[in-house]
Amino acid sequence: MFLDPSEAVFVILGEHEELEPHADLRQELLKRSIDAAIADPRPRVSSEEMTAELRDRLKAPLPEPAKWEKWSRR
Repeated sequence: MFLDPSEAVFVILGEHEELEPHADLRQELLKRSIDAAIADPRPRVSSEEMTAELRDRLKAPLPEPAKWEKWSRR
């Protein structure tokens, strides 16, 4: 859990920097992510269904934007 979005970005960029010199590890992580997506047991969605869903979402009104409140660390 992060206190604000900038903290999350800082952690993500740090992880990216740590993996930068390890191309073989990055490739393996990508391969495993793709394999996990392929093995996902949930039913597949056709491109026509996805296109229709995206069009419906674009027509729908947008939700209220998120409001971030800074919390002090304890």
